Amino acid sequence: MSPDQVNAYGKYHDIVIIDTTLRTNQFDMILMLVIVVDNNFKNLIVAAAILEDETEVTFSWTLQELKNSCDVIPIILTEFKKET
Repeated sequence: MSPDQVNAYGKYHDIVIIDTTLRTNQFDMILMLVIVVDNNFKNLIVAAAILEDETEVTFSWTLQELKNSCDVIPIILTEFKKET
């Protein structure tokens, strides 16, 4: 994260959106974007990660690194769809 991204995350961490785009690149990997909404209702990308999979371990590591970078603990609500 750049200093500007760390500053934006620290300032606007009330609403955090985490979105993944599945395997649309030439390396067949997952792009995760961490987005915040500022006080003008504009979206700001504050972090990005390229992931090999969507396991709990991978997401936990990514969120731990986000926490370590910014020293802010967000409240995260998620939708989990169990594959059958």
